[in-house]
Amino acid sequence: TQNEKKYFCQRCLNHDLQFPRKGHKPVCKYANCTCSDCIMVEQRRQLNNMLSKSKMAESPRETVNGRRVRDPQCARCRQHGIRVPLRGHKRVLCQFANCKCEMCELVEDRRSLMAKQIKLRRDQQRQRNNMDDRHSSDSTGEHDLTGGSRNEAESKAEYMSNVGLGKGC
Repeated sequence: TQNEKKYFCQRCLNHDLQFPRKGHKPVCKYANCTCSDCIMVEQRRQLNNMLSKSKMAESPRETVNGRRVRDPQCARCRQHGIRVPLRGHKRVLCQFANCKCEMCELVEDRRSLMAKQIKLRRDQQRQRNNMDDRHSSDSTGEHDLTGGSRNEAESKAEYMSNVGLGKGC
C-alpha cells in the first residue's frame, strides 16, 4: 500500500505539525483551537456535513480492479437533483452558475474555504522548502545577509508578518 495517500490532522498541519488523522482526534492538542486557520477547518467540516446530508440517493460507485472510479459531478447541479459530469461542464454553461439558493451558497462557501486552505498549505510547503534550503546552506557555511545564520523561529516570524498571518491561537 505504498501508493496510498496519507491523511494528516488539518488542525495540527495549521501549526506545522504532522500527525496521522486516524485515531488522533481524542489527543489533538489543537482540537479546541480558535485561530483563524483552525476555525476555517471547522467551517469546512460543517459545510461538507450539510452538503452531504442533502445529497440525493446515489447509485453504487463504479469500481475497476477493486478501485473506485472517480466520476466528479457539478456540485451546484447536484444540489438541484441533476447529475452532470464535471468534465467539460464549464461554469458559464452551468444552468445554476448564478443561483443564490441556500444550497448553492453552501457550495460556494465550501469552494472559497477550500481555496483558502489550499493557499495556506502551499504557503506552508513553500516555507518548509525555504527552511530546508537555509539549513542546507547553513551546513555549507553560508549565512544570511545579516551576517549570521537565522534560527527557525525568526524565519517563521518574518514569514508570518510578510503574509499577514501573524495570528496566534
